[in-house]
Amino acid sequence: MKSLKNTLKIIFVVFFIFSTVLLSSCTIKNNENQFPSKKHLVDTSNKILVHYIDVGQGDCILIQVNNKNFLIDSGTKDSHSKIINYIHNLNIKTIDYFLITHPHEDHIGSANYIIDKFEIGKFYSPK
Repeated sequence: MKSLKNTLKIIFVVFFIFSTVLLSSCTIKNNENQFPSKKHLVDTSNKILVHYIDVGQGDCILIQVNNKNFLIDSGTKDSHSKIINYIHNLNIKTIDYFLITHPHEDHIGSANYIIDKFEIGKFYSPK
């Protein structure tokens, strides 16, 4: 029963994000191996920003909406400094929602580094 509740929570969070994308203006940002500049920070109260952080093998996606930060996956452990620097350059101190999609190394590898460096609001992962 508990795993069903967790699965439903994950589905709700993902549904919320995608429905928000459909109802709002959307800006997609690919970092192309460049870090964002602090002088170009954007108020995300009326926008959705999607950052595809290049981690090589695996995934790491940062979604900013309504001044909340939602991180999906964390790449491999070798990409932890790149991810942390990228997020720090956005002046982010809190990751409101952190979702690990599945426990493969190229999706969960840097999770422990991220958890150590940032305040995490809610953490979701499969059992």
